[in-house]
Amino acid sequence: HAPNAQKFGYSICDITPNCSSYLSTMTSAWQQIATDCASHNIVAANNSYGGDPNPAQATQQALDSLAWNADVL
Repeated sequence: HAPNAQKFGYSICDITPNCSSYLSTMTSAWQQIATDCASHNIVAANNSYGGDPNPAQATQQALDSLAWNADVL
């Protein structure tokens, strides 16, 4: 447990009841985390949904940008 940790949630559920997500929604979530990074001191992020391993895909580019530019793991 981390009682002093600030935890943030970003919902990417687009399609119920299975809570599937569009890649565009995942991309937007990574971009929002990058935007919120400095003001909330975000240092790590997790996405339990599958993505696209293609490095040219928008979601992967947003994730890579978050790691490189915002120093988020």
